[in-house]
Amino acid sequence: EAEAGHWKTIEVSDEGDDDAGVYGSDWVLMSEDEAFFKRKEIADAAIPLASKRSVRLWTDDFSNLYKILK
Repeated sequence: EAEAGHWKTIEVSDEGDDDAGVYGSDWVLMSEDEAFFKRKEIADAAIPLASKRSVRLWTDDFSNLYKILK
C-alpha cells in the first residue's frame, strides 16, 4: 500500500487524439521523492488520487482481480 510505504501517488490522464490515431491513457505515478511531484510538467498534469479503503491490500499472497473490477 502506497500510504503504508510513505509513497505519494497521483493520477495523470491523457485523452489522446482519435483523429491522429493516438489513444488516451490513465497512469498512476508513485514516488517517495516529493521533489518529483513538484516538477512543473508533473504538477500541471497531476490529479489527486483518492484511496479506496474498501479494497484489501494486494500482496504476493493475495490478489483478487474480480473484487477490484466489480
